[in-house]
Amino acid sequence: IEFHGVSCSVHGDLCRDQAVKGYPTLKAFKKGSSEGEILKRERVSGKLTINAVAKAFDGFEAPENETDLNVDAVNDNRVQNAMISYESETKSKEDTFADAMRSFVFSLKVGIYVENGPLKHERLLAFFQWLELLNISLPIEWKSAQNLVDDLR
Repeated sequence: IEFHGVSCSVHGDLCRDQAVKGYPTLKAFKKGSSEGEILKRERVSGKLTINAVAKAFDGFEAPENETDLNVDAVNDNRVQNAMISYESETKSKEDTFADAMRSFVFSLKVGIYVENGPLKHERLLAFFQWLELLNISLPIEWKSAQNLVDDLR
């Protein structure tokens, strides 16, 4: 089984075509098919091993000798391909920067939790110093990220 991450910000058409509506979404495709099946986490019992994920999808089987293979080992040559991939042209440097910027903006928006109340003064000061460092070091192409940093400051 191969696992591939797809950014719906960049590949919106693909995500719409595949009915991907949330993050993260795990979808399996039988070899040669473009009709996938979305996996709900509650269908996988225990650790997210390749075998457990394969069993959760009807009609998929993990290789018999790979039952304890971890998801981290998907680049292993012994893993069988049970997914199709969408071919796309090689990304330009600008596209790579745009992907990285979108990921950065997303992580800033959802990665800071204040459920325990406001930050203590020293942590708030460190956060503002970090934002200042970001402001002067982000590439000019990342205008959206710079705008977000400015808004946070």
